[in-house]
Amino acid sequence: MVNDQSGNAGVAADLEAINSVVETFFAAFASGPDCTVRLDALRTLFLPEAVIVRTCGNEPVRYGVDGFIAPRPEGWRISAVAWDDEREGLTVESD
Repeated sequence: MVNDQSGNAGVAADLEAINSVVETFFAAFASGPDCTVRLDALRTLFLPEAVIVRTCGNEPVRYGVDGFIAPRPEGWRISAVAWDDEREGLTVESD
């Protein structure tokens, strides 16, 4: 294993880029001021010909980038939420 500064800097830069993509993606799903701006930022994450597939419901639904973004400026309607917090050894700290 090579342990030089340039390798560490490259890993740090990659992690920063990944975090930026994730933050931009999930920020688009928050309501409030600048919602349209955050949704427009999704276009910077996807190639123009990207396909987004909704897999919940009866049949998968395919969207292009614009088709995915277009209905969302009208507002979000949450129909279900799921998470995985019941793994062995997982703890949630409370105040």
